[in-house]
Amino acid sequence: MDLPPIIIEIQHTVNKQFMRKAVGCCLQANLNFDVEPVLLVLCSGPSKEIKDDTVDSRLPGVFSYFCKPWAAECFILCQDSVSQDLTTPLNPLIALGLFLICRCKSLLDNLYGDPTMQYLYLLGLHQHQIDSQGLPML
Repeated sequence: MDLPPIIIEIQHTVNKQFMRKAVGCCLQANLNFDVEPVLLVLCSGPSKEIKDDTVDSRLPGVFSYFCKPWAAECFILCQDSVSQDLTTPLNPLIALGLFLICRCKSLLDNLYGDPTMQYLYLLGLHQHQIDSQGLPML
């Protein structure tokens, strides 16, 4: 069984204009691969304009957005969607989403104390050290 392409969009403001652009990306993926993609939107800012068009998803911490016929699934992860699923340890999808959208500059700013979040910050620190020393990537 072939898996569909996954399109990941990290966006500050998710509104109808952004969703039209995302639909275009999905349609292009459908043309290129002849299969409907899965769209995951990570929203770091407001998403109020499309909130009425979302429903709770089968996945924890994300909303579903109507996507037929342009995508197989459309998931939106934002502060509102994860607010009910902040139990430690965090679901890995929620941890990754929060790492990307919460804009905490350090692990000390992160209030979740989750092992996955700690690992992601450690990876970021390690990459920063490599970049600052000018070492080649492995």
